[in-house]
Amino acid sequence: MNVETNQSEPSSISLGERFRQAREALNLSIDDVVAKTNLNSSILEKLETNGFDGQSVPAIFVNGYIRSYAQFLRLPEEAWSNLNIGKNIEHDLSKGARTGAVTNPYSS
Repeated sequence: MNVETNQSEPSSISLGERFRQAREALNLSIDDVVAKTNLNSSILEKLETNGFDGQSVPAIFVNGYIRSYAQFLRLPEEAWSNLNIGKNIEHDLSKGARTGAVTNPYSS
């Protein structure tokens, strides 16, 4: 998961660092967050260290983890909503779509 911001700005911090700082500002440990959310400790640690590589966990799940954790920590939505994690999956509905009306030859 490459969610780090441009490092040339001195005030820029990664999303994981922002998560950790917000959790510590609320005086919560990882175990406290685990008890209050449906996220397990390994997921939280990966979020805080930007440890998702985009291949071990599907991007849709990582996006959900980020949203859940950010909402729990009450981070502003603009801090995390514009991230592009992984590939956008595009479905080709026409590929398997039927081309004509299908009738049952055994019906009357």
